Amino acid sequence: MPHRFAQAKPSTHNGITVAVLVALNSAGSTVYPKSGELFGARYGLGDEFDHLCAPKKDELRTWLEAERTPPQLNTTLAIIATDVRLAKHECARVAASGHDGMARSISPIHLYTDGDTVFALSTGEKEFPEGEAASGAIRTGDERIYKINEIISAAADCVARAVVHAMLNAESVAGWKSYHDTFPLTR
Repeated sequence: MPHRFAQAKPSTHNGITVAVLVALNSAGSTVYPKSGELFGARYGLGDEFDHLCAPKKDELRTWLEAERTPPQLNTTLAIIATDVRLAKHECARVAASGHDGMARSISPIHLYTDGDTVFALSTGEKEFPEGEAASGAIRTGDERIYKINEIISAAADCVARAVVHAMLNAESVAGWKSYHDTFPLTR
């Protein structure tokens, strides 16, 4: 399987940073079969993936017609980090959103042969801008949950972007072709 390990550039909003590191070895595909484009590329920030070209029709046809034998065991690992102080249950919610990011960029995902796992951590470097502390319970009307929702959303998008970076940085090895070696004109 091509070496696929990459990070997405950090997302920032309201002074909060969310960054992701992904090790990709999925059973599912990251490539949209109708166009050859990477599923997660649409989550790019600004012009992050504007340099990508769609594969040519003959490249795509060759890829679609190729016989593939998937590896028996697969896993995609993601680590989500934020610099804002979060409680343990809040980190768990952020980690859960990482699986949404995987689903946005890999299809199918979470198969029996996958060991997909997401971890989340908080460096605690920053407090929320208003200095709100975690109360241990989520209550409607609590402004903190709306700020955490922004982190959850950014984390899912950032995982999808990190999967794209992993595909773009992959190198072909032992009979497994990387994205750029499969679709050379996408560079």
